[in-house]
Amino acid sequence: STATSRRHRHFHHTSASYSSSFNLAAPLSGCLLLFFYLTFLYFIVRPRPIKITINNRHVFNTDGSKGIGLAFAHRAVVEGARVNILAQSRNKLEEACNAVCLATGIEFFVFAVDIRDYDIVKHVMDEDGPIDVLLLNHGVFVVLVMVLITVNELQMITCTICG
Repeated sequence: STATSRRHRHFHHTSASYSSSFNLAAPLSGCLLLFFYLTFLYFIVRPRPIKITINNRHVFNTDGSKGIGLAFAHRAVVEGARVNILAQSRNKLEEACNAVCLATGIEFFVFAVDIRDYDIVKHVMDEDGPIDVLLLNHGVFVVLVMVLITVNELQMITCTICG
């Protein structure tokens, strides 16, 4: 009789620990709460698209004589911005200006300068007034092994018109 009661107690104790170790209500409710909280935050904090007009703003575009820079300049002119384009090639700048002028009937200013020459670019920026939109579209690509690169080469690659 005592052996049976011991087994029974042992069995009862084991079943109690078995049922408490697999209780899924707490983790499941925590996961659901976390899901609803994150869903709520998504609808409250998510980024919303906004439209910023560039009408009557000064747009300064480096290397805008071709590609993305030219497309941006064209769009800015159409939207009413005062556009300036800097690039090295006077011929490409004139072609770009003529193409946009033919398409829109609006002229804009171009400057043939070396974008790496800080003093010249600063002079152009100071002469033309405050800039509202700055598109740094220029780039210098030099294939070099980074270990062997000199400080002057690194400066040439990473120089910007902001100083």
